[in-house]
Amino acid sequence: MQPLQEHECFSCRSPCRVVPQTERDGRVVVGGIYCENEACELYHTDQRNYGKPRTSITTFHGDSSSRYAAFGKPSQGEENVPRTCETFLAVLRRDRKLEFGDLEDLSANSEHPGIDARARRPDGSYLNMQVTRALPQDLYEEQGRTAFVLRKHAPLEPASMLRAAIESKRQRACSNITLLIDAKNAPHLAFLTSAHFVSLHGEWAMREGWESIWVVGSSFAKRLDLVHGPELLPESWPRA
Repeated sequence: MQPLQEHECFSCRSPCRVVPQTERDGRVVVGGIYCENEACELYHTDQRNYGKPRTSITTFHGDSSSRYAAFGKPSQGEENVPRTCETFLAVLRRDRKLEFGDLEDLSANSEHPGIDARARRPDGSYLNMQVTRALPQDLYEEQGRTAFVLRKHAPLEPASMLRAAIESKRQRACSNITLLIDAKNAPHLAFLTSAHFVSLHGEWAMREGWESIWVVGSSFAKRLDLVHGPELLPESWPRA
């Protein structure tokens, strides 16, 4: 096989459309590389980071469907705990003006069953957190074997995947623990799906027994155990 040319599609090897991007200093750089072959599995997917280990690409479509591709071996569950919890705390500090001490990683501590990590509040109480991964287990298993997965999701499918992630932790539900769903590498579950989830499953999630349930993206978090209306903090949490 001939070496892949700079702007050939990684999948079908047809020429890609290169989108230029002008930097502040006037330099013109590549802002995107897109396959225009409608029959290709990577059609309209930005291929700049294609194949880099532990990266993912999500393409959103106008009908709210999406396509997700991930590369490299997936991280182990315990690796996700500090990253997800630190992101969640940063969002609460930034958006809600809440204060917390340093994060304590308790994922290997048997003295705190059900708590993966916690952070101390100024009043001495703790925000206790349990973390679960967003995507189905079979996807992680396939990615572990092949170092690559590609999935296409119908418009409402991601909401069902979030529900399955919550159900997988049902036996550990506790009224003083907040459940965090790690969706850093699955933005189609965190960014667009939270409103669909609340509409379809919000009331169900409120009955699952957690203090609160959030899906956590790369720099934001959305609460899921809600009915329609503003995104309120749990009543049990001290106010800023």
